[in-house]
Amino acid sequence: MRLKDKLKLLFRLPLTWLEKQLYKTPIVINDLQTIEIIKNNNCSVARFGDGELNLMCNIGIKFQKADKLLSKRLREIANKNDYSKILICIPDIFLSRKQLKKKFIKEDSIWYYKNLLITRGLWHRNFRNSFYGDANLSRFYVERNDKERTAQYVKCLKELWQNSNIVFVEGDKSRLGMGNDLFENAKSIKRILCPSKNAFDKYDEILYTVLSLTKSDDLIICALGPTATILSYDLSNNNRRVLDLGHVDIEYEWYLMGAKSHVGIEGKAMEEGGDKFCEVEEKKPTNVVATIL
Repeated sequence: MRLKDKLKLLFRLPLTWLEKQLYKTPIVINDLQTIEIIKNNNCSVARFGDGELNLMCNIGIKFQKADKLLSKRLREIANKNDYSKILICIPDIFLSRKQLKKKFIKEDSIWYYKNLLITRGLWHRNFRNSFYGDANLSRFYVERNDKERTAQYVKCLKELWQNSNIVFVEGDKSRLGMGNDLFENAKSIKRILCPSKNAFDKYDEILYTVLSLTKSDDLIICALGPTATILSYDLSNNNRRVLDLGHVDIEYEWYLMGAKSHVGIEGKAMEEGGDKFCEVEEKKPTNVVATIL
């Protein structure tokens, strides 16, 4: 984050404190409850994290520049929860410092605590539905203290796409499922590749392409940063089912390797664990039906 953007957040700290007092703390169900709602209602998912919150304040992030239309759309969607159709998710982090330390490893519990000192009021003001799903349903391993639950959790997660015809809408270097068995229980997999950075610049083309190349019985899985949040909502209004699951593949890779912290994954671009990208033959995209760059 640029210095002027950090200052922007710091200067609004008094307003953030006031918002915290004026608005109720968002109610967020846990990740397993989130999966149950998705399964039981066969609904779509759109996720908001700290990156989306920054963009709602017109502050750019590492792989998406600030954009007034993007900010406006995110603010519009934040309170559109109708889990018979789409479940809006935000992080389950509105906890005491002690609870954060119990739930997350030291590095992440400290980060969440410090970040919430500045942003908590923004979450309160912008997210005022009755309840939300947990946006960290796709961040299930490396930052969690309880790693014994992971095998069972992954089993539950995989049930979301059991025997589905999947269409990935992903960054061109994300490579969801390449080199691992995360999606081996799917019936078929196709890919629509999009820009890894500033994907929202191509939003209209991405939306048109996905609608043109998918059917109502396909399961669309998005890994496209903040663009995926908006795309999931718009596609759900066009008779498509979408799961915004960015980062799920990286978490699964970390789980398989028993990683203790955010580390780079060879052949896959990622936000955390280093920004270096190294091409690996067995992790080159396959079954690509469209490329938008």
